[in-house]
Amino acid sequence: MIDVDTFYKIKQLYHDGHLRVRIAEQLHLNAKTVSKWIQRDTYSQRTGPRRSKIGASTQSQQGRSASRQKNGLLSGNRFEISIR
Repeated sequence: MIDVDTFYKIKQLYHDGHLRVRIAEQLHLNAKTVSKWIQRDTYSQRTGPRRSKIGASTQSQQGRSASRQKNGLLSGNRFEISIR
């Protein structure tokens, strides 16, 4: 998240004809971040907390783990195969 001063610097530099990549380099930001803020008309802070990327990954891993355990696919499980 950038602050309001950085937002106006981005807008001014872009208005003055600077390339997005050069703005990003000058302000030590990612070019995608600069592009995102150039597209916005006004500055607004995030209203809620940012979602954790780690939490989402952990939840999906837990879901896969539970599914594998249900299907007997986790390592350490022993399988018995009867051949008739």
